[in-house]
Amino acid sequence: GRAERTVQFYRERLTPLRTYLGNEFEVSTLKGYHILRWFDKRPTWGGSYRRGCLVAVRRLLAWAVEAGLLPDGFKIKVKAPEQGRRESLICETEYASMLAYFKGSQFEKALRLAWLTGMRPQELCLARAEYLDRANSTLVFPRAVSKGRARQRVVHLSPKALELCVAEAGARGGSGPLLVNRLGLAWNAFAFSHAFDRYAGRPSKAQDLLEAVEQGPQVVEALGEAVDQPAPARLEEGPGDPRGEPREKKRMYDFRHSFAHRCLRAGMSTVVVARLMGHSSTHMVDKIYSHMEGATDFLQSELTKLG
Repeated sequence: GRAERTVQFYRERLTPLRTYLGNEFEVSTLKGYHILRWFDKRPTWGGSYRRGCLVAVRRLLAWAVEAGLLPDGFKIKVKAPEQGRRESLICETEYASMLAYFKGSQFEKALRLAWLTGMRPQELCLARAEYLDRANSTLVFPRAVSKGRARQRVVHLSPKALELCVAEAGARGGSGPLLVNRLGLAWNAFAFSHAFDRYAGRPSKAQDLLEAVEQGPQVVEALGEAVDQPAPARLEEGPGDPRGEPREKKRMYDFRHSFAHRCLRAGMSTVVVARLMGHSSTHMVDKIYSHMEGATDFLQSELTKLG
């Protein structure tokens, strides 16, 4: 549930810091430059991930102050890394390229469900076979694991998405994680990231976790499909990499944004799209229109409806 994801968030970000500083390091001597040097050792980390690491460190220090383990007012001064705003959409051609690259793997199924439903990455990780309501073509998440926990999250399934979910639920015997890696373990954000690193031909943060986590089972669970196949030395030529060069790094959230974009271009109202994506209002969907500023052909076709 959410508590487990919180533990995982802190473990993934703080364990590498402990490894970097060493077990004998005195936390009371921690300075901002320690964090900056740690970041310099991790060139594959983007701004968003570094911000998450800094958040984890600051929250840990605040807890230590509150618990009396550190003096009142103890904090480190580090400017938060720029997070930036990503405007990355996945087109039909690139989606087909990803499916071809991961053909036959368990990750291919996660990509298909993300494309067909626009589910949040954490929902893909938390989905269970028991949540499938075949009669109503939905996945119904209990409030305890739904975002915000204010109401149940209901994912509406197209015929293709329903077919995929029925097959996966059947493979699990009707219980357990709906989507699993080849080891039978539920996916997690770190494993998703590693898979996309591999697709892009980039170094992966998974290596940082291998260096940091001391117990084998945790490594296996965290990396998921990372052990499924090695990254090729040179990517095969295809639609996404015409010269065999590294591709742009994608995220599972790009599938969600792309789903909303496709729904809007298909003529669905923002109210319908908001419900499909699990939002309580259209506020978040309205932001998707920023992706459509460059869709000149679509905007022109919509304008002609005015006569």
